[in-house]
Amino acid sequence: MLDTFRKAWLAGLGTLELTEEKLEGMLRDLVGRGEVTEQEARSFVDQWKQRLAARREDLQRETREAVHRALRGLDVASRQEVESLAKRVDALERQATPATAGLAQADVDAEC
Repeated sequence: MLDTFRKAWLAGLGTLELTEEKLEGMLRDLVGRGEVTEQEARSFVDQWKQRLAARREDLQRETREAVHRALRGLDVASRQEVESLAKRVDALERQATPATAGLAQADVDAEC
């Protein structure tokens, strides 16, 4: 499922990149034919790149939110939940180690 989201996200970014390349090519042609000035073309490309950057951020946010929703729907543990459980396991292991170490020594003493 995550692979599907990743592919959709990359396809969206690829489309945006392709659009940018096409736009720049088209503007170069217009400048070459004298239909727009170099300055007008640069200004238009700059505005387009700003919109493109904003759209990329939107696409990344939307993808991240979709993945989070999908993971919640699958009942996958969050990073915070896993870290919390790891801390609890560590604490329990520290508590159990002295007790089991004492038992092991008592077993050795009993065998002798």
